Amino acid sequence: MHSLKDLQDYFGWSYVQARKRVMWLKDNFSSEVKGGQNRKYQVTDNGFTYLERLHQLEQSNIDLNSAQSKLLEELESPEEESVKEEEKPDKVSPKYVELLEERVEELKEDKARLQEKVETLEQRLLPPEKKSGNVLDRFLNWLSGK
Repeated sequence: MHSLKDLQDYFGWSYVQARKRVMWLKDNFSSEVKGGQNRKYQVTDNGFTYLERLHQLEQSNIDLNSAQSKLLEELESPEEESVKEEEKPDKVSPKYVELLEERVEELKEDKARLQEKVETLEQRLLPPEKKSGNVLDRFLNWLSGK
């Protein structure tokens, strides 16, 4: 499930733009949107795919209303769409990959920081090493101030 914030980050939309498109999605594909009535809107993976296609249409200089109409037409005639999908290899958006890579780096940094904390805490909890040696050696060390 994808929140409005996820959609804003992925597509570069403002809150109003994301909400407008989700409301359109809810009106046309109610099963693809959950939430509303004082709950956060969540879009299913299938709904996300619809929004991705809508975004592609908008990027090709088609206004929002025309893009929405075209998307509905494409979904009504799946034969044409399946031909297009066969021609186009399945790709993941570079922007999405970049966001995931950034998140992985953040998690690696967090892991290293937490590992350092664990090591520090372990050192605090472990008793100090006892000096070994016989009584005479300890006495001589004490006399020399070591």
